[in-house]
Amino acid sequence: RFQAKIVSFRDRVLRVQSVYEDIPVLEVSLSSLVRATIRNGQFVYASDLEETYRFIPYFDGQLGFRKDRNWGGGPMLLNGVQHAKGLGVHSRSLLTYSLGGKYQRFRTVVGIDESVKLREKNLPTSAHASVIFRVHVDGKVVFDSGLMSSRTGTLRVDVSLEGAQEMVLEV
Repeated sequence: RFQAKIVSFRDRVLRVQSVYEDIPVLEVSLSSLVRATIRNGQFVYASDLEETYRFIPYFDGQLGFRKDRNWGGGPMLLNGVQHAKGLGVHSRSLLTYSLGGKYQRFRTVVGIDESVKLREKNLPTSAHASVIFRVHVDGKVVFDSGLMSSRTGTLRVDVSLEGAQEMVLEV
């Protein structure tokens, strides 16, 4: 683990200065970078924000959601990539965030966790999970994934939150 300030990023080379000034500027080629977490006070994970959660059951019972874990409580794994931060939800769920105009963008990756694929291994295709991911900003749908299945893979989401008061994540 290394804490640093970004000095520059050009020609696929990241230059960073350690928070400990006595260490020289370090240059890291993008191809050799395994993971970088940028926290400059302006980058916030949805799982670190307060939300209002509403589950709309298809059958009897209430299902919750999990922060930074898949819905079953295990690590979040999408397309072979483990994600330390995120939201694990079961359909049909609505997570509502009050934004107060403080945020510029919402970026994420959506998909069905690989733990679901393992459970589906011996099931007929008709029993495989499917879901639609939507992002609503101030009452308008700004992202709709279309129908995704456990075989679809992942989709990137990047929507503007400029001046937005409310965001709803719907699964």
